[in-house]
Amino acid sequence: MTLTQQSPPAAAGASSTPPRRPRKASAKRSLRAWAYASPTAALVLVFFVIPVVLVFFMSGADWPLLAGNKGVNMPDNYTDVVDHRLFWPAIWFTLKYTVIATVLLIGLGLGLAFLVQEASRWRAFLRTTFLLPTALGLASASLLFYAMYSPQVGPIAPLLDKLGLTEGVVSPSARRPARCGRP
Repeated sequence: MTLTQQSPPAAAGASSTPPRRPRKASAKRSLRAWAYASPTAALVLVFFVIPVVLVFFMSGADWPLLAGNKGVNMPDNYTDVVDHRLFWPAIWFTLKYTVIATVLLIGLGLGLAFLVQEASRWRAFLRTTFLLPTALGLASASLLFYAMYSPQVGPIAPLLDKLGLTEGVVSPSARRPARCGRP
């Protein structure tokens, strides 16, 4: 015995497809999405893509450390590096280090996760011990940015004021509402 559910008959002239958004609204949303993603894309471009392209370009050039580019030296650079006496030991060391470090870090992380999940009297202490380095990093970064925006010692608040981006000094104490009954 099979149960089937029947939908009510569609009204005359009704479409079964959902209504489409106007193209202007869709284009505006797309433009807004690109605007939100563009700072991250710019950082990735500046700090990852451009350096990788430069390293590839420099690897095929005759480029001493302090002398600058002296022209293309494409095939000789690669054949010289493979023939160098330290190349293969460096490759072997890198592979061993990668395998050992990956196995140890994943194994250690998994073991610590199991240790924290197990009900014991050390559970709260272990959770605090593992979370403390993360919390300290976030707290110190917060304190650093608080000091950077400080009107007394920070360099950013006066700069924003000079550029006209703020109305007065940026300070959390300046924006606190007055307390009732206290001076």
